[in-house]
Amino acid sequence: MQACKSACYQKKCYVITFLLIRTGTESVWFKHLAAFFGSDLFMERYRWITLLGNVRMTLQAHGKAPDFVQDQNNQVLIHCHNLTLGYDRHPVIHHFEAKISSGQMLAIVGGNGTGKSTLLKAIMGQLKPLEGSIDYPGINIKAIAYLPQLAQLDRSFPITVQEMVSSGLWLRTGAFRSLRTLFTRQSVKEVLKKTGLQGFEQRTLQALSGGQLQRVLFARMLLQNADLILLDEPFTGVDHATTQHLLTILHELNRQGKTILAVLHDPALVKEHFPQTLLLQRGPEPCCQAVIGQSEWVLDHYLMKKADIQLP
Repeated sequence: MQACKSACYQKKCYVITFLLIRTGTESVWFKHLAAFFGSDLFMERYRWITLLGNVRMTLQAHGKAPDFVQDQNNQVLIHCHNLTLGYDRHPVIHHFEAKISSGQMLAIVGGNGTGKSTLLKAIMGQLKPLEGSIDYPGINIKAIAYLPQLAQLDRSFPITVQEMVSSGLWLRTGAFRSLRTLFTRQSVKEVLKKTGLQGFEQRTLQALSGGQLQRVLFARMLLQNADLILLDEPFTGVDHATTQHLLTILHELNRQGKTILAVLHDPALVKEHFPQTLLLQRGPEPCCQAVIGQSEWVLDHYLMKKADIQLP
């Protein structure tokens, strides 16, 4: 009887947590629910906002970002101006200058601690600059999709592949509209087929391999139909076949005019698939210095021939 009550209680916690994440109100109500029901379980589920967070963050940013501007050839989407990023007032990226243009496939490389993931989080609005600014002259922040590292995800949350992929439509359907409409079902079916996940609809995330889970995240990203896609180590821990499949999807998106920024660790993969590279490296301060240009030139002249940085 006690075990049954515990399972029922946990299920209620899951349902309430899922609803709060979906409506974007968790930051206020989690404190009250954690105090009322016991903090451990709720705060454990709160980590799942990292996984579904890009939808919530873009909902919160509605009305704060510049108006969306129609894409043009070589239009600047994002301008990082004198940007300093860090944690607890300790800079990781220092006085960084860069412009991201529409249609780019840009790899971000560098050693550990040089600020690669930090830069993506700042672009998403999840980290405030210590100094400088990030401007969005050619894109609305709602048109940006973000895939976090697989290692950051808690797979124990009881959600199916179909439910996870469907969440990519929240910005279009709204928080309270049904995700079971004919349009939604057909859209989910199409992206599951595109990512090779037919027959996986009712599996939970916990039952998936690393490569399968990454396919789920890619399927969700496809439904978001974002103009700028940020990928944090998308091929780490993923088998070769899955990597090639996902790269094919990225190239197709790029041909459609989407802009791709990906944190990567494989120089050979970067040279073959990403025409431009942004290299973040340790400077003398010690902070990070940035070099951006054609991938082969950047990797050959600044990575392979210099001893001050080595990719893992």
